[in-house]
Amino acid sequence: MCPEEVLAYVDSVVTKEAETIWPRVLQDVQDGRLQRQYDGGHIPVSAFVPARQDLLPAAMLWTIQTTRGCP
Repeated sequence: MCPEEVLAYVDSVVTKEAETIWPRVLQDVQDGRLQRQYDGGHIPVSAFVPARQDLLPAAMLWTIQTTRGCP
């Protein structure tokens, strides 16, 4: 919500949808050229990758992702 404020405390900030920009962020880290800020943009809900339910303990299999915040 306040990337300019956060940048005083971190090396880099990713805003909006991280999935679209994360591979670039990782490549920039490997190449030693991490940017101060990345903007992942907005993607349609139909393009979201579902959560990996198989990674959760059996007791948590009723976990449901209902939102990802507001644009």
